[in-house]
Amino acid sequence: MFDKVTLGIRGDLNFLKQKLLQNSPQIPSVSFSALDDSTGFYFVCFEPKNDLHTLDQFISVLAEYIIDRYEPQMIKRLLKESYPSLPPAQKRNILRGIEVYADDPDIGYSARKKAVVLSLYDYLREDSDMLLDGFVAFRLKEYESMLENMVERLVDDCITQREYEDFIDLLKYFVSVQEIRPSLAHVVVTIDGRYCIVSEQGENITQRCLSDFVDCSNIPENTNFDDLLISMLITLAPQKIMVHNAENIRNPELFQTIKQVFAGQIAYCTGCEICAVKSMTTTLV
Repeated sequence: MFDKVTLGIRGDLNFLKQKLLQNSPQIPSVSFSALDDSTGFYFVCFEPKNDLHTLDQFISVLAEYIIDRYEPQMIKRLLKESYPSLPPAQKRNILRGIEVYADDPDIGYSARKKAVVLSLYDYLREDSDMLLDGFVAFRLKEYESMLENMVERLVDDCITQREYEDFIDLLKYFVSVQEIRPSLAHVVVTIDGRYCIVSEQGENITQRCLSDFVDCSNIPENTNFDDLLISMLITLAPQKIMVHNAENIRNPELFQTIKQVFAGQIAYCTGCEICAVKSMTTTLV
């Protein structure tokens, strides 16, 4: 069944030759020949002589070659067909973001390679002669479905990131238009992960800031105190924020957002009298 496999490939063969030499130098009986010098069309002849281990190695290399050579163009085509209004810059970001899902169990590189390998075996059980362009165009349905899934997720990630950046820009604007801005505010993170805000004069102003947003005597159970902290800081709009007891932070993404909004205005204290206070009478609870 696998005495001889003949592939018809258009384009530069150096990449495939290099992969065969680097990844599986023990693969014997592979020959390359050109149809003629003008077409750039080549034949690759492989004779595994029913040695399934050698065939596995050859098909593994061929699957990697297909992914490396064809995948970028397939993704560009999917983006053009499914997301024609997406700006070119975002499409380039999406192409660069493929590695984000490299280890994903469903659409990562190993899963995609496995889909190509299985499709190669399915084809070669029917026919030992293969035109690679035609195979990629018509026989990689499961692989293409994975790419569609990955592109959809990458586009969603791109849109989410763009919305997040717009949100940060809006928060920055709100801070910039505040007319009265104290020179400094302290954010103290208590040992149980709660927050309190202390003025430059050392006064705990948490409740005063909190009262702008909720009834302090009847705070709803579903209140998001991380969101409240950002809202309070934006309203207060200090020119500098000093964070104390950063080792108690339980939501680092929250403070990353604060850092982006107050660019260059946030610092982390390494130890002072405020840090030494183990608890505060009024905190965001």
